[in-house]
Amino acid sequence: MQGIVSHAQNFEDVVLWRALGHVDQGFYIDIGAYDPIECSVSLAFYERGWRGVHVEPLPDCAERLRRGRPDEKVVEAAVGDYDGEITLWEATDCAGCSTCDPTNAEQLRSQGHSCRAWTVRCLITDQLLAPYAERPVHWLKIDVEGAESAVIRGWSARDVRPWVLVIEATAPNRPEPTHQAWEPDLLAKGYRFAYFDGLNRFYVAEEHQALAGHLNLPPNYFDGFTLGDLHPLVASRVAQLQRAAREREDLREQARARAEAEQARVRAEAEQARLTAQLAEQHALVAHYRDSLSWRITAPLRFLLRQAKRSTSRGPSRPAGLRTARPMPPSTARRRSSLTGLRRRLVDVADHPTTIRLVRPVLLLMPGLRRYLQGRLVRLRGITDNPDVVPAIPAGPTRELSADAARVFRALQRASARRLCADTANDAHSD
Repeated sequence: MQGIVSHAQNFEDVVLWRALGHVDQGFYIDIGAYDPIECSVSLAFYERGWRGVHVEPLPDCAERLRRGRPDEKVVEAAVGDYDGEITLWEATDCAGCSTCDPTNAEQLRSQGHSCRAWTVRCLITDQLLAPYAERPVHWLKIDVEGAESAVIRGWSARDVRPWVLVIEATAPNRPEPTHQAWEPDLLAKGYRFAYFDGLNRFYVAEEHQALAGHLNLPPNYFDGFTLGDLHPLVASRVAQLQRAAREREDLREQARARAEAEQARVRAEAEQARLTAQLAEQHALVAHYRDSLSWRITAPLRFLLRQAKRSTSRGPSRPAGLRTARPMPPSTARRRSSLTGLRRRLVDVADHPTTIRLVRPVLLLMPGLRRYLQGRLVRLRGITDNPDVVPAIPAGPTRELSADAARVFRALQRASARRLCADTANDAHSD
């Protein structure tokens, strides 16, 4: 016998098909059907040409059954031992956990579930089964979350006797057995226990005891069944694979981040090594210059230049020996006189024959340094091309000059200074 695609939560359809698969176009009644596909015990039979009746009191579930099984009957009602209305508690956050038993409803609340109360129609079990007294009912499933006793009490088991019964026999969402409350009544109606799958108990009518031998084993390899796409185990496995894929992607991201951080660290170390080598090279170059003969020879000159620069920073920026027409204060005159003396000593050192003899060969090899020192000496000698600053007019006789004569005298001084600066520069180029 060819295996089926199982959709039932606990493989109830596999066990039933093993016993009833030889029946062509059989008939079933599913009390507590819930959904046309998800966890459906009847779907595997429906796919093989069977048809039946679905009983579901919740409006949303009943509507899904009508849409999913348009060629089957859907009874939107609860089933029990009286005809009228009954309160049904729907666990809105726990699919398939609706119950008419107030004790089970309170238990769901204690587990943290939110329950919504519905007032629904209730049929006596015999009323539900009466239309099918003239045809065989091959299996009947009862999944009513704690109201199994009422369903069995409402059934006389005289006119309609399903071949196989599948009855949920544990407390809702708990493994505690509940069959002791209703099994004696069921046995008295002519049914014999055949198999317990951990969730449901299977019973066979006395007149069909030959089927019991097919119901005493759990689903196994020889049943040759496969799982439907929406089977709980498939959904659980898909969720596991998705989690594993996300974890692998997270690990890859972490590995990429670590690799990028390592590359950044290597680049930073390489850059640091490059900068360290460059700094060492600069230090070596500075040490080489400081150890050179020219550096040692020009040490006195650099010292004098620093002293001259320090003295200049304390006073006015204009060179000593030059003045504007405004008389200077005595303190400024003394500072300029001291600076002038220092500059004269520096010029004397630079013009000394010994200094020239020692420095000249070095300066010939270093044109840049030579031009720099020549420019500094020109400034120290008081040579400037600034037209706003002129050499100081000697005191005494110049006081007797008129304003026009003083302007002429200053113009001559500026022209003389420019000529002297040009001559000095020519001398430097000729060297």
